[in-house]
Amino acid sequence: MPSIADQDGLAANAVISRVGRVLVARLVGDLHGQHLTRFQDELLGAIRRGQARGVVIDLSAIDLLDDIEFAGLRATLQMLGLLGATSVLSGLKPALAAALIASGAEVDDLTTARSVEEGMKLTEARTT
Repeated sequence: MPSIADQDGLAANAVISRVGRVLVARLVGDLHGQHLTRFQDELLGAIRRGQARGVVIDLSAIDLLDDIEFAGLRATLQMLGLLGATSVLSGLKPALAAALIASGAEVDDLTTARSVEEGMKLTEARTT
């Protein structure tokens, strides 16, 4: 599965790969505007086409998510759930977790893992 890049081919904001029946989406840039839309389209399209049953979104390269980015990420997770996919956030840094809690972000229903590998195990267990 190709990475998601700007139309002009410059730096990608996510790299998406498939491992078995799980998509691993490694975020490496912002999730504003067209970046978020393209990220959502790529993930939702793969789930709709039956290419995967679960998604691990790796945030290990992300130091900060603003309210808009986090809301977009939550919306993406909800969309994936409506399509029957299991999703896990992995690699949250302690400072990012603390900032989300301090900002009052709704995190109670999120499934998280320390690493992509742990997220893969959680996802695979829930999709079999």
